Amino acid sequence: AAQNGRVDAVVQSTDKNLGVPVGGAIIAAVGKGPGAAASKALLKAIGGTYAGRASIAPIVDAFCTMLYLGAEGYAALVVEREAN
Repeated sequence: AAQNGRVDAVVQSTDKNLGVPVGGAIIAAVGKGPGAAASKALLKAIGGTYAGRASIAPIVDAFCTMLYLGAEGYAALVVEREAN
């Protein structure tokens, strides 16, 4: 959809996508070439709307999970998810 239509940003839940406790999200904006500047501006605008009371805990949880799993462990989870 990002290549053929209009997708400005994608919001991903860290608990479902990274296997960590509930409470975090990752926002990614799509943009290459001339669109990259607009994507960066969009992310900055989204970040500016948040009141700033976020906890660091979801980021630390995701980081620790990635360290524990490693590249091979995470790849195995992706394969398992795709099979189900």
